[in-house]
Amino acid sequence: MTEPDIFELIDQLPGESYIKEEVRQKRKRLEGTTIAAILSLLQKHPDACKEIYDAFDYTPLHAACDRGAPLEIIFTLLDVWPDAAKHKDDYDYSTPLHVACCKGSSVEVISALLHVW
Repeated sequence: MTEPDIFELIDQLPGESYIKEEVRQKRKRLEGTTIAAILSLLQKHPDACKEIYDAFDYTPLHAACDRGAPLEIIFTLLDVWPDAAKHKDDYDYSTPLHVACCKGSSVEVISALLHVW
């Protein structure tokens, strides 16, 4: 059985929405499983954080910031590859910090990205 791709796992993180509590709890369980899978993948294969997605040179950190990934994922990606914070994509030359700001990420995410800069 092959390991899932880091981008596939990040895409499984549920986005924020206004939903009923029952659906919210189900989504929270799925998110916990997905976070565990991402952390496990990065522990087994740290170079997964350096994979490039598509022709736009998007890194897993770009994807995590775009998807609103939990702080734990952001910290882990930065811990494994701090220079990812400075990586510009080939589409509009955005760094993960640009993406996080555009997506309205938390102050903690923005601070983590700035800290490794």
